[in-house]
Amino acid sequence: MLNKLESLFSNKILILLILLGLMVRFLYFPDNVYFAYDQARDAFISQKIFQGDFKIVGPPASVPGLFHGALSYYILAILYKLFEGNPFSLSAIFRIYNLIGIIPLYIIANKLFGKTTALLSAFIYAVSFEQTQYALFLGHPSLAVGSVLIYYLGLTMLLKEKNKSGLYYSFIGLALSIQFHLSLSILIIQFIPILLFLLRKKVLILKDVFIPSFTFFLIISSYFMAELKFGFQNIKTLTNMFFEGTGNGLYPKNLLLIFYRYINHNFLNANLYITLIILIILMVTLISILKNIKTKISGYILLAWLVFGTIPYIRSISTLTVYYYSIGGSIALIILFSYLIYRITKKTKLGYLIMVPILFSNFNLIKNNNKNGTIPEICVQDKMLLSDELRIIDYMYIESKGGNFSVNALTNPFNVNTTWSYLFEWYGEKLYGRVPVWGGWAAPGYEGNLKVVTSQSSLPSTRFTIFEPRRGIPGNLYEEFKFTENQFWKIEEERSFGDFIVQKRTFFQ
Repeated sequence: MLNKLESLFSNKILILLILLGLMVRFLYFPDNVYFAYDQARDAFISQKIFQGDFKIVGPPASVPGLFHGALSYYILAILYKLFEGNPFSLSAIFRIYNLIGIIPLYIIANKLFGKTTALLSAFIYAVSFEQTQYALFLGHPSLAVGSVLIYYLGLTMLLKEKNKSGLYYSFIGLALSIQFHLSLSILIIQFIPILLFLLRKKVLILKDVFIPSFTFFLIISSYFMAELKFGFQNIKTLTNMFFEGTGNGLYPKNLLLIFYRYINHNFLNANLYITLIILIILMVTLISILKNIKTKISGYILLAWLVFGTIPYIRSISTLTVYYYSIGGSIALIILFSYLIYRITKKTKLGYLIMVPILFSNFNLIKNNNKNGTIPEICVQDKMLLSDELRIIDYMYIESKGGNFSVNALTNPFNVNTTWSYLFEWYGEKLYGRVPVWGGWAAPGYEGNLKVVTSQSSLPSTRFTIFEPRRGIPGNLYEEFKFTENQFWKIEEERSFGDFIVQKRTFFQ
């Protein structure tokens, strides 16, 4: 194993690609660290683990009643403990983690189609706008990119090389993927028939499967504990969705939309017609791979990867092709596209020039979007940048001149102060030695420790009203919040910090 790693890192081109990917992922850092409700909630919950509050249920899924695995909380707990609650440091680790995915990708592509395809795949992954967005996302879905790659590395070793050690990679990668995002449990449907096929063909025997499968069940054991403790909540919700008609239904057109996003966010940000042409060429390439006896197994691996990387989106009614349901699916398309370029370069070296528009298309998307953090396909509320939030907190402490003050904010979710509570506790109290009171209604049951005072006449005379970036906040809530604030508090000054608006107010006498 050590010799293989030494050989890998002796590849100077791969080293340069890793450095390129590092530069791309840290472009605009630390100003583009995104920190909103989900990040603050996970920060609060994960840090309770070291206080003895162990978790067996993970973050809630988008479908009410479904929850992801708890493992991400333990990973965050370690990182927050190590970096004293600092989200900037966590964001740096997440960016590096995403970049490390270039190594299993290179190994997979090399096993499937050779070194040239592997290097081309590594190049596209390094500069991929989509992958930089996963790198920027401080949340459990971004962790699944690496685990999906580990899973497919194992499958490649098993199917392409008949290497039994691939079982460990597949089982571990599958278990981690399910822990990080529940939707990736669909990979079980893919893996079981492959496993049975290998057992039938005597490539494996039952004895080979025992320890890897035990490892799999050990990793996902928190799901079993949660189901037993909470009355099979996930199972009941999934049963209602799929057998009692309470799900969203099927939306086949979303499969086309997801391929459209794959191509636009990895290869060429073009109009629908050009994107369709690229997709058709790629599908023709895949068919030719499947027809060639030398590459047929590689083709089946890519086909399975593409199908199971996109099919979860068929149940979504979202108008956006959100990143969550198709984690890692585009990587199969990256390998397929890279193989196509390799085939072209065998006829003419000018084929390498195709990488130039890919580079510029991705850099253009990165330049236009990554400075604002994650895009709406990942986080509905955009431009919730930690750098702006800390500037706001500094402004409030400075303007309060050492005195007490209250804060209220138009938040998403509405009337939930989790984000600001975490920032005041981690940053404000550490730097300025005190925290404000929350001077508005705060929905119960959410994370946060700020003292809430709803009697306006009992509050300090200085007040700061925060309006978070408007996307995702209905207009009627905005008007209602503004009307309520104006009933008791007079605006003395208004400042903008990025897309935030902060008003310094005093109590009407």
